Amino acid sequence: MPKKTKDQDPATLAPAELKNELGRAVAHRAQLEFQHRVSALKDPMELGRVRRQIARLKMFIRRKEAAK
Repeated sequence: MPKKTKDQDPATLAPAELKNELGRAVAHRAQLEFQHRVSALKDPMELGRVRRQIARLKMFIRRKEAAK
């Protein structure tokens, strides 16, 4: 999964774009978890970063839906 650029602030994305990013992050987490179970990751802290990114995206999605 490519790194996010600084200009992609989740607060400015549309709900559809947030859900798309969430899907990518969940898929990336699943891939990392599989790799972690098979062999050691170079950076196991990446799992935590992706998990927090997923939580952050879900928070922004809920905020946008509540604002409607």
